[in-house]
Amino acid sequence: MRRAYFDGRPARPAVLTADGLDVLRAAAPAHVASVREHLVDVLTGAQLGGSARRRSSTWARHRR
Repeated sequence: MRRAYFDGRPARPAVLTADGLDVLRAAAPAHVASVREHLVDVLTGAQLGGSARRRSSTWARHRR
């Protein structure tokens, strides 16, 4: 769904319709399984630990 929007920022907000949410929910299990298969399962425990620490640090910076 498109809506008129402009306040000087270079980004546009996304509007998710009910149908779009249904599609997103239906796609989520396959997406999560694919991320696990192609990324998580190929990393070592040390790599996963370092990745988690970086994500946690990044998240903390963005929440300020």
